[in-house]
Amino acid sequence: MSGFLQRLARHETIPERVVVVVAHPDDEVLAAGSRMDRMEDLTVIHITDGSPRDMQDARREGLTREDYAALRRREVAAAMDALDADPELLCYWHPDKESILHGPAILDQLTEDLRGAAFVITHAYEHGHPDHDTAALCTHLALDRLREGAKRPRSTSSRSTRWRTASPSSAASPPMPPRPRPCCP
Repeated sequence: MSGFLQRLARHETIPERVVVVVAHPDDEVLAAGSRMDRMEDLTVIHITDGSPRDMQDARREGLTREDYAALRRREVAAAMDALDADPELLCYWHPDKESILHGPAILDQLTEDLRGAAFVITHAYEHGHPDHDTAALCTHLALDRLREGAKRPRSTSSRSTRWRTASPSSAASPPMPPRPRPCCP
């Protein structure tokens, strides 16, 4: 993994497939924003729509929950434009703060979406925000599943500027859900 991080630090172009798995729209910028333009084959996966059912954030903006989720997606598109990055953007559309309730479906979908990735960047598991921990847990479990059947992509967890590699144990899986819809129009 250190070779990947060293290459990013040197501002090298990364032609291999990189997948960034994050909980919410905007987390991808915190994890890898300054280097996304260097990743030629980049996929960003949001496991939530960024809009909690409690409506606090939406009400503050004078929006419905659905309109707030759409606003978050537009912000992602604008951020990618500002960063000069052109990733494939996917969203699993689970409500913010509820991703753990959908852990098995997220795990199954990530197992499919991480196939062929050379590098994977995700949150550190730190007993903090529940959606960040769900993203970290499901990503590492999906990578373990892939390792059982094929070459495992190398994984990097982000915690502000601290990066580390992790690999928890595997779990069994039910059938795959349908492929997620693209995140942004």
